[in-house]
This record gives sequence, structure tokens and C-alpha cells, in this order.
Amino acid sequence: MDFKKIFLGSVIAMGAFGLIACGDDSSTNASNKDNGKIVIPDNNAPNISANGLVSRVSGDTLRFKGIYGLDRTDETNENSSNLLFTAIKFQVMNSAQQEVQYQVIYNEAVVPTANEIDLNSMMSAFVKINLKDPIFTCDDYSLVVTVTANDGAKDYYRTDVIPFDAEAKTELLCKNVEPASSASADPGLNEIIMTPCEELTLTSNGEQGIDLASCTVVPAATANIVFVKSGTKSEPDVTANAGAGITFVNITNEDYGDGSWPEVVNNRPAYLSDFKTSTIEKTSLPTLIENGEGLSYVAKTAAYNPTTGAGFYPFAVYGSDFPDKNGYYTFKVKIYRVQ
Repeated sequence: MDFKKIFLGSVIAMGAFGLIACGDDSSTNASNKDNGKIVIPDNNAPNISANGLVSRVSGDTLRFKGIYGLDRTDETNENSSNLLFTAIKFQVMNSAQQEVQYQVIYNEAVVPTANEIDLNSMMSAFVKINLKDPIFTCDDYSLVVTVTANDGAKDYYRTDVIPFDAEAKTELLCKNVEPASSASADPGLNEIIMTPCEELTLTSNGEQGIDLASCTVVPAATANIVFVKSGTKSEPDVTANAGAGITFVNITNEDYGDGSWPEVVNNRPAYLSDFKTSTIEKTSLPTLIENGEGLSYVAKTAAYNPTTGAGFYPFAVYGSDFPDKNGYYTFKVKIYRVQ
């Protein structure tokens, strides 16, 4: 799917940020600036609803969830049945309520529409922010979202603020700069080499998985990682489930992927130090297709040793096309390990 970039805005709970209110005219209910600060209006149109507005970290990308809807049942307005969304605007705001000049990625074709706007759906807005962009520092940010609807006679507005997930700050934004002393005076000296296994091809039918020790496809019952169908009928996806003694963590520096593997990009063997990881451990990785094809995950075994790299298996899920008629995907997996 082809996504275009535009400037976005985000909205948050008024009390939590002490935001200044605009006037009472709903026809001007869109965020603006006062002395350089973003001002959030407090007079949202009652015929525009918003539910489940949150953000989450996926690798080094921030994804947004939430659904905007329209109420066409207002009997006091003879035009309410004609309501449709005509525009959506995004701004990124820092802790000082200043706008950050960042281009948010989203599906521009989502408006105009008479349907709901789903911030997380690939078939709708599909809003994303690249947390690796150098414009972001160790700060608290929010996304300000302003949607506009029209009933054929009048415009209506709603503005909401969605804070960046706390993990974005603790695991990414405040870890962008490493101490100079951590860099080796002789690149490659004492580095642990990670060797890629042979590329594997699997499906999400739940009948097969991967044995990490041998880097082979095996029946699900004996696998360390099992890939299963997930998502919905209209938007199927793939989830990776961890076997006994296995945990997953996200790779936070999503620099690598299909065609740009670390050994290709750096023109040397892949090193253990190439993979910066989150501290948050998981037993499943949902929406692998939706979250892209980067080298984004690590499977760790109970024998994991951060000094030697034993039990540390960075891996990528990529090369998927469209699902078959039953919603199953065929995809490739690339795994790295210490030899």
C-alpha cells in the first residue's frame, strides 16, 4: 500500500496537560497556536465520536489505535444523515506544547469518507511515526488529531490528544545517544559475530514453526517459535507464539531488513552489537505482517548469555504477499545466531 506523508497533530486529555481552551464556536474547532504553543479547543462537536485512542511501540515505530465515528441520528438537524468525514489533520506536540515539524505517515486517501476512520487499520488511516527521526529528543510527545465532518451545510470539528506510549521515551528516545566510551577504538575488536541461517519459508496455518538450535522448519509441537493466523477475516495477519523457555524482545534500532541486512549495509559480518533491544519481554508477537518487514525481533532462550551471545536469535519476518482465500500467509524468516 502506498502511504504519503503529511503534517499530523495529536490530542490528549485536557486536564492532564492543562491545555488552553479556544472559543465556543464549533465552526472553528481546530487546533491553532498562541504565542507559539499549540492550543487545543474544548468544544468538540457532539456528532463526532472517538474511542480507544492510544499509542503503542512496534520496533522503532509508534503506531496509533482509535476509531472516529459519526452520529447521524440527530433529529434536530435535518442534514445529519448526510454527515461524512472531509478532512483529518495531525500535529506532533512536545512537552512545552510546541509543534514539532515532523511528517507523520498515514493513508491520505482515508478522506473523504462516510465510514469510520480507524487510525490503526491498513484499510483506513494506518497512522505511524518513525521514532528514529533525529527531530525527536528525550522528551514527552503527543499526537494532536483534528477531524472535520460536513453535513452538506456546515463543518464540524473534533480534536484529541494522544500521548506517545511511555515505552517510546524509556526504550528509544532517551537511548538514541550512546556514551562515547562505549565505542570500541578498533571496530570489530572483540565483537561477537552473528551468522545468518539459511532463509526459511513458512506459512501461518499453525502446523509448523522453527527450531532455533538447528534453524530449520519443524512441526509446531516441537518448535521454539510457532506462526499462526491472526487478525480478522477482512484483515488477516500473523502472530508468532513462543515455545517453552522462549521469550521475545523487540529490536529498537530497526535499521535492517530485506535487502538491507547488517552484513550488507556494513560490508562486514553482523555483530551482536548491531542489535539494540528493548527490556520488555513478550511471549507472542501479534500483527507481524501489519508491522512491516524489518529485522525487528529477538528470540531468547533460557540459556541466553549477553556476554557470549548464546541463546540470542535476532530474526525477521518478510517476503509476504497477499493471503490465500483462507487468510493464511506464506512468508520468509531470516535468523541470526552465534556459531
